[in-house]
Amino acid sequence: MALFIDLDNTLIINPLGRYVMPKIYRLAADIIGKGFEEVAEIFKSKHIERIRTGSPKAYDWDDILYEVIGSRERIATNFLEELKRVCDKAVILDKAPEILKILREKGFYLILSTNGLWKYQECVLRETGLTEFFDEIITPDRKGCIKSSREFYNIALEFSEKISVGDNIVFDVYYPKLYKLKAIYVKRSDYVNEIYGQALGIRIDQIVPDAVISSLSQLPNALEAILPKRR
Repeated sequence: MALFIDLDNTLIINPLGRYVMPKIYRLAADIIGKGFEEVAEIFKSKHIERIRTGSPKAYDWDDILYEVIGSRERIATNFLEELKRVCDKAVILDKAPEILKILREKGFYLILSTNGLWKYQECVLRETGLTEFFDEIITPDRKGCIKSSREFYNIALEFSEKISVGDNIVFDVYYPKLYKLKAIYVKRSDYVNEIYGQALGIRIDQIVPDAVISSLSQLPNALEAILPKRR
């Protein structure tokens, strides 16, 4: 069985959102002469535009930054450089390493499946020590697409079942189920789900996961429930 497991807000809290985005938004606001909140909305709008087209650069925050300010020469830093300074502030959720170890021992093929680009995720994975648990890592810049594409879920090995696990009901449940995967929803917050649901015209209240959990500690049992023949 192959498990496609999300990273941000499923396994960890990424310092990109907590520490880096506010700083870069303030710098960009000063450069283009707009308020912080207005700049945050501009970034969100450009991000959503790319999500709608399925662009692998939808989560390329530096590319969006240079589009917003007009040139990379106008700013002395960027998202990647600032993230490298705070990667050690990543927070592991729900004793994720212990759960991943259990899943490996049960024989699951573990795939880290993230919409975040490898250039942003690499240092976070290294700092948290999670890389060692995965047989494969899929990111948009490596795959050429985001989780809304059928191609994202194509892997070299053949498996009788593919299961998606993640906190985003649009990208970790709706699209995987559209492409015939099973999906376990790690319920954290509805805020991001609503943004993407509205942007893509998806009724999130009509999405039905195969299982819903509130903590990764519940994941092994949830898998047993949706795969009853597995021992």
